[in-house]
Amino acid sequence: MRIRTTFNLAFIIIVVFGIFLAVIISLLLSDTITKYLVDIKKDRVIDTVSAEIGALLKRDDFDPQKYAEKQEEFSEFAQKVKTPEIAGINLWSRDGTIIYSAEEYVVGKNFSENPRFQQALSGAIFTSTDPLSDPGFPTQFDDKLKLMEIYAPVKFDDNVVGVVEIYVTPAYLDDYIAKINGVIFFIAASFVIAGVILITIINWSIKRSIITPLEKLRQTADKIAGGDFTLASVESSNEIGIFAKSFNIMIERLEKARHEVVRYERLATIGEISASIAHNLKNPLSIILNRVQLLKMENADLDEKSARHLDIISRAVQKMDFEVEQVLEHVRYVHLSLEEAILKDIIHSSLDRIVIPDTVKITIQSSDTRILCDPVKLEIVFANMITNSIQAMKNVGEIRIRTFEREDDVVIVIEDSGPGIPARALPRIFEPLFTTKMNGTGLGLATCKNIVESHGGHISARNEPTTFTIELPKKIIKNKDG
Repeated sequence: MRIRTTFNLAFIIIVVFGIFLAVIISLLLSDTITKYLVDIKKDRVIDTVSAEIGALLKRDDFDPQKYAEKQEEFSEFAQKVKTPEIAGINLWSRDGTIIYSAEEYVVGKNFSENPRFQQALSGAIFTSTDPLSDPGFPTQFDDKLKLMEIYAPVKFDDNVVGVVEIYVTPAYLDDYIAKINGVIFFIAASFVIAGVILITIINWSIKRSIITPLEKLRQTADKIAGGDFTLASVESSNEIGIFAKSFNIMIERLEKARHEVVRYERLATIGEISASIAHNLKNPLSIILNRVQLLKMENADLDEKSARHLDIISRAVQKMDFEVEQVLEHVRYVHLSLEEAILKDIIHSSLDRIVIPDTVKITIQSSDTRILCDPVKLEIVFANMITNSIQAMKNVGEIRIRTFEREDDVVIVIEDSGPGIPARALPRIFEPLFTTKMNGTGLGLATCKNIVESHGGHISARNEPTTFTIELPKKIIKNKDG
């Protein structure tokens, strides 16, 4: 919500600033155009009046001593140049005497100190919009009417012989300027409206493609913080959409990781309970096994049936002890007692740990390869693998074990003639507590994986035929406990 509010505030500020800027530009443009039009008209008026002076008057007409006898010519000139925009004309001689004016009370008077006259006499053109205090101001106009006053030099043969003072009313420009200003303000208003529409479209587009998706992502993040791992429903093909897809992938991984954490917490609890039970069972099992062996020794003349019963008890206890040892191997920290050993000898020693039915044939193809390892731990691995194969074949079939060397490691391949591992179970067979057997603990292969990886190796499985592959480095770095 905060993102949306900030964006809306920014949108309002941009719109207000755009309108303000458009108004300022319109005013500046209007003022510039008005000045430009006034300058054009001023030049045109001066050119018109100067042309009529050259056509109707002569140099001598500006002699201050002759102005009285020239009034008729001056009046004719004034009538000739009279237009709606020219409010009045005064003619000045070089000495500052007004030799003609519609205001007769100033004719013949000298105003040589008038700075505007002096400027025009020097050859420059003077323009003013405040002529109210000048001599010869047309009295027929209200004093409040703003006239433009022009002082221009009168030249004959490039010599200044006098000055013409022209009063111009800007009324003729008012309608035109008003129309120009109207067009300007219309254009400005159009730009403002178009700008507002454009910004609104951009605002809508940004909200739809950026703000709304970001808001959804923020809401999704809040849900994740509360334990809800529902994916963000963001439909966008831009960078935000790509980010949302990555965000959803992250959510899926987080949820999977959360499940894994819960699962491992449960496994840890089960492990602690299992270890406690296994420890409590191991001593009684050892006592039972010892008693059975003692009975055999003390009763050498037992009949065949009783001896067979003792053997059955002994094998059952050994099997239970093996299962208990599996549990303990899985839950305890894998401490490696590393030494150089011949791999073939380790495999043969592992066979002594298990009961192999006569109906199972085991073939071993191995050289005298030496590796740095914990022989006892690897015996547990091979014993587990071979036991699994015997059980999978239902005590009938063939197990082939072969080893071969590579540059830095040795590979052990264990194949059996069993029916294979169910396809749905194959990816999970090394997970703790996962088993496809009715009476399995689900710890055998997990223990194997744990031991192999503690050696820096890798274990994998495949079907057709059922094959387990173990890769072990020839030399591994001892850990600080090893």
